[in-house]
Amino acid sequence: MPFNTKINLIANGEPVNASVTNRAIEQLNQNVNYLLSLLDQASIGSAIFATRVSVAPGIPVGSPVYYNATTSRFEKALASATIEEADGFVAVNDASQVVGIVHVKHSDTLADLLLSGWAEVDLSEVTDETANGPYYLSAQTAGTLLQQRPPVSVHVLMRAGSFVYVNPQVADFIDRHVHYKFDLTCAPAGDHTAPAVDERHVITNADAELPGWLPADHASFAGLAPEGASFGYNLAADEALADAWPPLPLESAYLEWSKGTNKDVGFTGVPVGEQGLVIMDRNGIWWMSDCYDDVPWPTDYESSDSLSVSESINECPRELQMAIRLYFNRVSFATEQSVVSSLRSLDSRLIVRCADSEAGSRGDLVVDLDLDQAIVSQNAAGHQVLKNMTDGAFTRGPMVEGIYPVSDNVIMASANTQVVNDIVVYQGLVGVSVLPRDTRILDVAEVRLDGVGQEFYQDIMYLGFPAEQENSYRGRIDIPADLAVESPLLQLRFRILGRAVGNLPTLTLTGRRVARPESGLDTPLDLPLSGDEFSIAIATEAILASANQYVEALSETFTVVAGDQVFFTLTRADDDAYTGEVGILHHEGVLSS
Repeated sequence: MPFNTKINLIANGEPVNASVTNRAIEQLNQNVNYLLSLLDQASIGSAIFATRVSVAPGIPVGSPVYYNATTSRFEKALASATIEEADGFVAVNDASQVVGIVHVKHSDTLADLLLSGWAEVDLSEVTDETANGPYYLSAQTAGTLLQQRPPVSVHVLMRAGSFVYVNPQVADFIDRHVHYKFDLTCAPAGDHTAPAVDERHVITNADAELPGWLPADHASFAGLAPEGASFGYNLAADEALADAWPPLPLESAYLEWSKGTNKDVGFTGVPVGEQGLVIMDRNGIWWMSDCYDDVPWPTDYESSDSLSVSESINECPRELQMAIRLYFNRVSFATEQSVVSSLRSLDSRLIVRCADSEAGSRGDLVVDLDLDQAIVSQNAAGHQVLKNMTDGAFTRGPMVEGIYPVSDNVIMASANTQVVNDIVVYQGLVGVSVLPRDTRILDVAEVRLDGVGQEFYQDIMYLGFPAEQENSYRGRIDIPADLAVESPLLQLRFRILGRAVGNLPTLTLTGRRVARPESGLDTPLDLPLSGDEFSIAIATEAILASANQYVEALSETFTVVAGDQVFFTLTRADDDAYTGEVGILHHEGVLSS
């Protein structure tokens, strides 16, 4: 049970009952029992603990841990080792160095560790096994235990019912190794004709599917042959040897050769190394000579010769045959699934090579992706594209595939265009420019009626001018202050309704400009008065063949300036000859350059 660092005393307002009164006493009793347990263990020497240490979140009771110097805390241990391919040295990783197991959790990141000795511990969260006996650190799941000894053997504890005896030990597994012996194929993997005396041996029509020896420059070796090599053993066609290669360490390999030419001479060792006949490295076995009678197959070998061994027993004279045998050692864990022996790509777009940029499948490897080979079309249509990757899967969404103008005053330019449904679509970096329109429509902001009424006919609304009396209305049009039109001109346009048959009368139109004070508060302007009103020419006469017909009239232009307010008055005289009501269905300003 954990040690309570805070005692909850009785507070004002809490009810007086047994649970409240005894709360602090129970917490103190728990602390006393915890201290008693530690004292008992210390006094009898049954266990050694590290109390109240920092641990990684989520570590359960019973979990074996190691100290991570980078994070300065104890974390779940994992049985693993590192192989230095350069010299064959093998060493356990820091995560394999178990210091103890979690005994008590005070919080998610604070715990007591049982470093060594005998104590009662619940292991249910770190192993599914219940049998008594030795338990080892798992090489598959960090922080768990198993009874089966893994290749990288780290003994953690002995179990006896609900009690355990913790005594972490990293076994000297490096001394455990497997002895291998392979008979190599003494034949060229291709066509061969016996050369004349003192001529060199040559393999033609090399076939990587055949067992035996290939030219060292064969494509299947990807340029990994050492300098000066003549032939390379076709590991790919010898599955058993390929799975066990390379030896660890490389220096443990021994090659012996019986040429089969003298019954009194058996197997002899083959000189290995840069000055020898054979070089063995992590990439393969390389024969360094193509000289006459100095190759790994019979000198007189022909492509049609059989490699089968004679079935004759106790025949005289005894039949002699060439043989090459390879011996080497390999540490036991390296043949397990915990170590990758080689890595090859099944797709040409995935490139596997050694860390030194040479092609390879063993040793320190790096993986690259050739995306160029994945491109099947440079101009695929469609607006759905891959945008990002979430939880290992690509997400797709829309984007703009191209743009095109829908108005003749919009001009676009791009180095990439495509015709889609007879429309030129601009793609990539697109430049856009907009030409100002020749005209711009401005609404009437407000009106003031003088004898003119807001009328409607058949639910059509209009401003009505009664007959036989003078009446008018005044409106206002605002010229935008950010107007980009040079030398702007304004016209007024009206839709005029006649309620009776006859000739529409002449209407009078006047206007007045109220300029914008561009200097703000610094330079006040004089308000234009009635004397500044000017006439605006407009023709409104029209012949109506029937009642309720309407026409459109456009005034002459007059000069305005950006920011102006233009007030206008439309007047009907009291003595015109038209007997019907005149209506204004619509009015607007037409701005032009």
